[in-house]
Order: sequence, then C-alpha cells, then structure tokens
Amino acid sequence: KLANTTGNNLLNYYEEYSVNTSVMSGNVSLLSNVPLRVVRIGKMVNITLPDNVINLSPLALQEIRFSVELPERFRPNNDAIRVPLQILNNGNQATGCMVIAANGLITIRPNISNPAAIWSGVNNAGFYACGLNYSL
Repeated sequence: KLANTTGNNLLNYYEEYSVNTSVMSGNVSLLSNVPLRVVRIGKMVNITLPDNVINLSPLALQEIRFSVELPERFRPNNDAIRVPLQILNNGNQATGCMVIAANGLITIRPNISNPAAIWSGVNNAGFYACGLNYSL
C-alpha cells in the first residue's frame, strides 16, 4: 500500500501480479511460460509483456488468447478495454489490438481496425514486447 499523502484514497492501493501464461490459438497451446506482469496503482493498471513472442504458428482465427485470466481486481468494470500493440502477422509488422474483457480474458487481434481479420503464417506471427496502461 502507498501512503495516503494527498488525502485521495484512489492512490491508496498498490498491487503487483506476475504470472507465466500460455498463448493459445483455439484450444491449441502455441507457447507456454510467457511472462505477464500486471501492476495496479489506484485505478491505473499497467500490463507488461517483457518478451517478444514472434515465432508462433496460430490457426486461422480472429484472435489468440492467454490461458490465464486477470484476477477481478485488475479487470475493467463493464466494457472491454482495447489497446493497440505491435504485432507480426504472416511476416508483416502491423498494429494489432489487445482486448481485456470484463471477465478477465485477454486476447490479441491481428488488426486494430478490422475485427474480422485473421492470424496467418507459419512460424512468423505473434506480438512484440510492450507495456500498456488503462484506467478502471
């Protein structure tokens, strides 16, 4: 816990959650032991993916997902949070979209502007190391 020096209770909460997760394509595990670090300070949440994960062979689906769901205290209240991130799809760099759902499920889509886009490619798809923030 942080000291409450401003009289504002919103900052009087600090928690870290680090876990290794698997990257899934449908029911197929593409890669295990992918580190995921989540930090909450007040109502701000920071998710860090410290490693490039760009050697995946996903099924031709609209999203890949993490096997671990976020604990309730890190989840958005109602609507999903959508955050841009750099991805690799079929050997091409692009801007994808990470979606953090209200139920704690984290998915990554290969195209930020086209939710119907699919992952494709053999051993040349995935996402780059990044950090992203959102407010609860």
